[in-house]
Amino acid sequence: MNVGFLYTLIREEEKLILNELRKTNENIIKIDDKSNKIKFDKKTINEYKNLDVVLIRSISLRNALVWSKFFETIGVKTINSYDCIKTCGDKYLTSLKLIEHDIPTPKTGVALDEKSAIELMKEIGFPCVIKPVTGSWGRMISKINDVDSAKAILEHKKHLGSTHHNIYYIQEYIKKPGRDIRTIVIGDKVIGAIFRNSDDWKTNTATGATTTLCNLNQEIIELSINAKRAVNGDIVSIDLLESDNGILVNEVNGVTEFRKSLKTYGIDIPKLMVDYILN
Repeated sequence: MNVGFLYTLIREEEKLILNELRKTNENIIKIDDKSNKIKFDKKTINEYKNLDVVLIRSISLRNALVWSKFFETIGVKTINSYDCIKTCGDKYLTSLKLIEHDIPTPKTGVALDEKSAIELMKEIGFPCVIKPVTGSWGRMISKINDVDSAKAILEHKKHLGSTHHNIYYIQEYIKKPGRDIRTIVIGDKVIGAIFRNSDDWKTNTATGATTTLCNLNQEIIELSINAKRAVNGDIVSIDLLESDNGILVNEVNGVTEFRKSLKTYGIDIPKLMVDYILN
């Protein structure tokens, strides 16, 4: 079996997955998503068509989309698919999928100018949260307590220049119990869950959150599976929030990260990923 491995950087997760792949004696083809070129000629296409499957581990959303679309066009399966990567890489598209499939999520809306953004915030209620539609690791996310702070944040975003910063993705602020829940779903199985704990309102391991084991219950399992199916994913991680109205799905991640929480999960995530890819 010819297994493609698309990457931006070889981080700890990528090392672990590659080590597991090498144990299988399958033919592993590493593809650097930056330095490798896509040439639209028969020789290049035929070389890549020999791949049976490609695991997408790109950090760059742009690069992941370019390569996954190419592979799918020439008939090579990618994990995850182009559509899944595109949806998970855009919070607006993710919200639409969650709404379409009746999955509980925080009150959310999108505005396209400053005036309507402030109106939307008032309707959702302060405090609220504003996020860029693309991005990860808790970057550029702001908690907004009132109209004055909203105006300051919106003025700043207007001058950032990027089109994405002029799409105002606004979400209800959920008062969490000092933590959120991260699950990993492979195929149709939730393989594990952790709490991400922080004194800050952001609970992301990239910004210093610590992790503890979360025991799975039926509600967490069903929400995670339904969210995975909503984005048509193969291997995804789901961020869930505990609220007064039950557990809510916040985000779905198309390139699962686990290096800072592998010990907490207490399971061999790389092996489970490889077993799924090969079967």
